Amino acid sequence: MTQSKLSPAHLKWIVIAFLGVTFMVIFKDDLSKKIKEPGEVNIGPKGISITTKTISTPLGQTIISGPPTIETAGITKDTPPNYQSPRGYLINWPQDGSWQSRPDMAQMLNLDMVIAYNRSWGEYVPNVNVTIEPSTTSYIRQWLESSNQMLPLMGFNVISEKIDIPSKSAVRIVHGNFFGLEADAIQRVILNQGRAYIVTATRPRNFNADPKLWQDLNNILNSFRVN
Repeated sequence: MTQSKLSPAHLKWIVIAFLGVTFMVIFKDDLSKKIKEPGEVNIGPKGISITTKTISTPLGQTIISGPPTIETAGITKDTPPNYQSPRGYLINWPQDGSWQSRPDMAQMLNLDMVIAYNRSWGEYVPNVNVTIEPSTTSYIRQWLESSNQMLPLMGFNVISEKIDIPSKSAVRIVHGNFFGLEADAIQRVILNQGRAYIVTATRPRNFNADPKLWQDLNNILNSFRVN
C-alpha cells in the first residue's frame, strides 16, 4: 500500500499537540511498563459479547476500541455524555467540580476541546484534549505511518503503538522533551467518516500527584467515543 504524504493537517496537529503540553501535567509512575498486549473486557447480557479492547499504558488500561465500561471509564456506553460534539463525538468527565471544559484553552491552542483539572502545578494543568483533522485514508496503519514521519525531525519518538484494524483505531505513546519537560503523550486515534480524532493526555516522567487524578484522567480519556 502506498504511504500517503504528510498533509498540512498532519503538521498542524504535531505543532498544536505538543504546544499543548504547556497546560498538561499528569502523573509519575514506573514508565518501564510502557505498553503491553491488549486485554479484553466482555460486557452485555449472557449470549451477547460486546468487546472492549484495552492496552496497558503509563496511565492505566487505555481503550483501543469498543465502548467505555465501568472498569475502564467509570461509565457505560449508555451513560449520557457530559458533552456531545456537533463534530461527531461524545465525552464524559467527573461532575464533582474538579474538572471542567475549557473553551478558552481550546481556542488559544486551536484544539477542538480541552477538559482540565481545577488546579495547576506551576504552569501545568492536568487535562485531556481533542484534536480533529481531515483524513484522506480510512486505513489506521497508513494514517499512523504518515503521522509518525515528522516526529523524529522534531525530537519526538513513538515508543509504542497498538492498532485495531477493524475499528480503525489505535493507541500510541510519544516520548520527548516538551519545553524542558521530559514526558510521554498517550494518544487514542480513531478514524471515522473522513476524520481523524486524536485524544491526548500527557504525563511527565518525574511528577507526584494524588492517584485519584490518574484515575480521573484515564477515565476521561477512555470515555471518548465517536457517534
